[in-house]
Amino acid sequence: MAESKIMGMAKIRVGAFALVMALVFFGWPAAVFAQRPASATGTFSSMYFHPEAGDLLGTEIRIVYTRNGFQGTYQQAQGEPSELILFKPIIDDDNHITFSFTSPWDGTQVTISGRITDAGLETKRWKGDRLLKRMPSYWDERRASPP
Repeated sequence: MAESKIMGMAKIRVGAFALVMALVFFGWPAAVFAQRPASATGTFSSMYFHPEAGDLLGTEIRIVYTRNGFQGTYQQAQGEPSELILFKPIIDDDNHITFSFTSPWDGTQVTISGRITDAGLETKRWKGDRLLKRMPSYWDERRASPP
Protein backbone atom coordinates (compact mmCIF):
# COMPACT_ATOMS: atom_id res chain seq x y z
CA MET A 1 0.00 0.00 0.00
CA ALA A 2 2.79 2.39 0.89
CA GLU A 3 4.56 1.50 -2.35
CA SER A 4 1.50 2.34 -4.48
CA LYS A 5 1.12 5.68 -2.65
CA ILE A 6 4.78 6.47 -3.32
CA MET A 7 4.39 5.45 -6.97
CA GLY A 8 1.30 7.65 -7.28
CA MET A 9 3.15 10.64 -5.83
CA ALA A 10 6.09 10.00 -8.16
CA LYS A 11 3.73 9.97 -11.17
CA ILE A 12 2.25 13.30 -10.05
CA ARG A 13 5.72 14.81 -9.66
CA VAL A 14 6.82 13.51 -13.07
CA GLY A 15 3.61 14.85 -14.62
CA ALA A 16 4.06 18.25 -12.96
CA PHE A 17 7.70 18.35 -14.08
CA ALA A 18 6.67 17.49 -17.65
CA LEU A 19 4.04 20.25 -17.60
CA VAL A 20 6.54 22.82 -16.33
CA MET A 21 9.06 21.78 -18.97
CA ALA A 22 6.44 21.99 -21.72
CA LEU A 23 5.55 25.52 -20.61
CA VAL A 24 9.21 26.49 -20.54
CA PHE A 25 9.99 25.09 -23.98
CA PHE A 26 6.74 25.90 -25.76
CA GLY A 27 5.16 28.76 -23.83
CA TRP A 28 8.20 30.93 -23.12
CA PRO A 29 9.33 31.43 -26.75
CA ALA A 30 5.77 32.32 -27.76
CA ALA A 31 5.61 34.92 -25.00
CA VAL A 32 8.98 36.35 -26.04
CA PHE A 33 8.05 36.58 -29.71
CA ALA A 34 4.59 37.99 -28.95
CA GLN A 35 6.26 40.91 -27.17
CA ARG A 36 8.89 41.71 -29.79
CA PRO A 37 8.59 45.20 -31.19
CA ALA A 38 7.69 45.71 -34.83
CA SER A 39 10.48 46.54 -37.22
CA ALA A 40 11.15 50.28 -37.07
CA THR A 41 12.10 50.40 -40.75
CA GLY A 42 9.63 50.58 -43.59
CA THR A 43 7.31 52.79 -45.57
CA PHE A 44 4.23 54.24 -43.89
CA SER A 45 1.77 55.83 -46.28
CA SER A 46 -1.66 57.27 -46.88
CA MET A 47 -0.74 58.60 -50.33
CA TYR A 48 -3.14 57.99 -53.21
CA PHE A 49 -4.15 59.47 -56.57
CA HIS A 50 -7.64 60.99 -56.83
CA PRO A 51 -8.54 60.41 -60.50
CA GLU A 52 -11.57 62.75 -60.72
CA ALA A 53 -9.62 65.71 -59.36
CA GLY A 54 -6.30 64.67 -60.90
CA ASP A 55 -4.66 65.23 -57.51
CA LEU A 56 -2.16 63.30 -55.47
CA LEU A 57 -3.09 63.35 -51.78
CA GLY A 58 -1.70 62.02 -48.51
CA THR A 59 1.49 61.59 -46.55
CA GLU A 60 4.36 59.16 -46.84
CA ILE A 61 7.13 58.50 -44.33
CA ARG A 62 10.01 56.12 -44.97
CA ILE A 63 12.41 54.97 -42.26
CA VAL A 64 15.69 53.23 -43.19
CA TYR A 65 18.69 52.09 -41.22
CA THR A 66 22.19 53.30 -42.11
CA ARG A 67 25.63 52.93 -40.56
CA ASN A 68 24.87 56.20 -38.77
CA GLY A 69 21.55 54.98 -37.33
CA PHE A 70 18.01 55.56 -38.52
CA GLN A 71 17.19 58.16 -41.17
CA GLY A 72 13.90 59.06 -42.75
CA THR A 73 12.09 60.95 -45.45
CA TYR A 74 8.78 62.77 -45.28
CA GLN A 75 6.63 63.69 -48.26
CA GLN A 76 3.24 65.31 -48.33
CA ALA A 77 0.88 65.73 -51.26
CA GLN A 78 -1.99 68.19 -51.41
CA GLY A 79 -2.68 68.14 -55.11
CA GLU A 80 0.93 67.56 -56.12
CA PRO A 81 3.84 65.95 -54.27
CA SER A 82 6.15 68.06 -52.14
CA GLU A 83 9.91 67.68 -52.18
CA LEU A 84 11.35 65.02 -49.90
CA ILE A 85 12.29 66.19 -46.43
CA LEU A 86 15.13 64.31 -44.74
CA PHE A 87 15.07 63.83 -40.96
CA LYS A 88 16.87 61.93 -38.19
CA PRO A 89 14.29 60.10 -36.05
CA ILE A 90 14.68 59.16 -32.41
CA ILE A 91 13.34 55.63 -31.92
CA ASP A 92 13.28 53.96 -28.50
CA ASP A 93 13.21 50.24 -27.62
CA ASP A 94 9.40 50.22 -27.68
CA ASN A 95 9.32 51.77 -31.19
CA HIS A 96 8.14 55.20 -30.06
CA ILE A 97 9.37 57.61 -32.70
CA THR A 98 9.88 61.37 -32.69
CA PHE A 99 11.30 63.57 -35.41
CA SER A 100 11.29 67.23 -36.35
CA PHE A 101 11.94 69.30 -39.43
CA THR A 102 11.46 72.84 -40.64
CA SER A 103 8.48 73.12 -42.94
CA PRO A 104 9.49 74.25 -46.43
CA TRP A 105 5.98 75.63 -46.91
CA ASP A 106 5.84 78.15 -44.07
CA GLY A 107 9.13 77.87 -42.14
CA THR A 108 7.54 76.53 -38.94
CA GLN A 109 9.05 73.74 -36.88
CA VAL A 110 7.08 70.49 -37.35
CA THR A 111 7.38 67.71 -34.75
CA ILE A 112 5.83 64.31 -35.32
CA SER A 113 5.68 61.61 -32.68
CA GLY A 114 3.99 58.27 -32.51
CA ARG A 115 4.61 54.55 -32.34
CA ILE A 116 5.61 52.09 -35.04
CA THR A 117 3.60 48.84 -35.04
CA ASP A 118 3.20 45.93 -37.41
CA ALA A 119 0.18 47.76 -38.88
CA GLY A 120 1.96 51.06 -39.42
CA LEU A 121 2.90 54.36 -37.83
CA GLU A 122 0.33 55.55 -35.27
CA THR A 123 0.67 59.28 -34.75
CA LYS A 124 -1.19 62.20 -33.20
CA ARG A 125 0.35 64.75 -35.58
CA TRP A 126 -2.82 65.26 -37.56
CA LYS A 127 -6.38 65.87 -36.36
CA GLY A 128 -7.03 63.02 -33.93
CA ASP A 129 -5.08 59.79 -34.01
CA ARG A 130 -4.00 58.59 -37.41
CA LEU A 131 -2.45 55.45 -38.79
CA LEU A 132 -0.12 55.62 -41.76
CA LYS A 133 -0.28 52.03 -42.97
CA ARG A 134 2.85 49.96 -43.45
CA MET A 135 2.80 49.38 -47.20
CA PRO A 136 4.84 49.76 -50.37
CA SER A 137 5.53 53.33 -51.38
CA TYR A 138 3.15 55.05 -53.76
CA TRP A 139 6.26 55.55 -55.90
CA ASP A 140 7.15 51.84 -56.04
CA GLU A 141 4.57 51.28 -58.80
CA ARG A 142 5.80 51.90 -62.35
CA ARG A 143 4.24 54.97 -63.86
CA ALA A 144 4.44 56.38 -67.35
CA SER A 145 4.43 59.89 -65.92
CA PRO A 146 4.06 61.38 -62.45
CA PRO A 147 1.89 61.19 -60.47
